[in-house]
Amino acid sequence: MTQMTEYEKNLLARVKKNGGGFAGTEIKHPSTEFLRAAVVIDPFVIRFVSNQSYDLRLRAVRQNGLALEYVNVPTEEIEIAAMRQNGMAIKFIKNPSRDVQMAAIKQNMNAYKLIARPHKDVAALYFEYNRTLHYGPAQGLTK
Repeated sequence: MTQMTEYEKNLLARVKKNGGGFAGTEIKHPSTEFLRAAVVIDPFVIRFVSNQSYDLRLRAVRQNGLALEYVNVPTEEIEIAAMRQNGMAIKFIKNPSRDVQMAAIKQNMNAYKLIARPHKDVAALYFEYNRTLHYGPAQGLTK
């Protein structure tokens, strides 16, 4: 891990104190330590990082699932982490797996509407949720 420069330390301190993010800031070769700290403050800073490490991608989506839009080559684990934080981030995945779909709708049932081809298990969970919402839990049949 590369160490932060004085400029990077001062920039982080300024952003933490005043907010406003990192817009208009350019760092030619940011240190790993700086990138890790920057993603915690503003997960969308990932969009400016060309060589995204696995750790950095995961940190970004855990902070804000919508940062998935800017993640280069997301793995299924990264997609699931994004869904657990914000199920609506599924809109950034072309063909989400069953597990990714499940994570999305468990976090936010409205994410179902963003899935082009829902897995049958996901559809069943969604429709059961809506049935229960409107009619209450299923009652046992008596003879």
